[in-house]
Amino acid sequence: MIQDIIAIGTQAPSSGSPAAAAAAASVDFQNFLKLLTTQLRNQDPLSPLDSTQFVAQLASFSTVEQLVKANAQLDAIAAGLGAASIEKFAGWIGLEAEVKGAPAAHNGAPTPFRISANASATRVDVVVRDAAGREVSRGPAANTDDIQYWDGADAAFGAYFLSAEYFDGSKLIDTQPASAFSLLEQARLANGAVKLTLSSGVEIDPSQIIGLREPR
Repeated sequence: MIQDIIAIGTQAPSSGSPAAAAAAASVDFQNFLKLLTTQLRNQDPLSPLDSTQFVAQLASFSTVEQLVKANAQLDAIAAGLGAASIEKFAGWIGLEAEVKGAPAAHNGAPTPFRISANASATRVDVVVRDAAGREVSRGPAANTDDIQYWDGADAAFGAYFLSAEYFDGSKLIDTQPASAFSLLEQARLANGAVKLTLSSGVEIDPSQIIGLREPR
């Protein structure tokens, strides 16, 4: 069983962190007050500027400062939710995930897969293709929802895509990707969303997982 340890820690605020954004807003506000004071001291006494303009500028800047701080707080909340989310999926590492349409990792042993039963079909073929899309195997399969196995006796080790072709007599009536079972090796956050990596190297969303089971 392969299991990654996902550590979530704290780091010093970077230039793009919520803390840095709030600090920058505070510094800019102080600079604005200094510039405003200097402007008042050096204005033309014979033609003083309208004081309401300064009040309007101060109010506008204060509004911007509050928006920056609010955005920083929202970013912090989102980061906290993301950390909690990845902790949930970290418990899935080391389990086998059933994913429809995902490649099956063939290592010489019979490779499990699952198809959906089709009541209209009188015959079902399972077609196996390599990563380049070349057909490497074709054979009959049971028209059932139960787990079945591809022996892959003459196939090289690697990732293969399995699909089911449904026939009514000799007529092809449907084609559906089969579900494959792959070990979950890693969970990570990408742009606030959790991504899971299978043993085949494919990265998926958690919503693509149909089921989980202990490795066989």
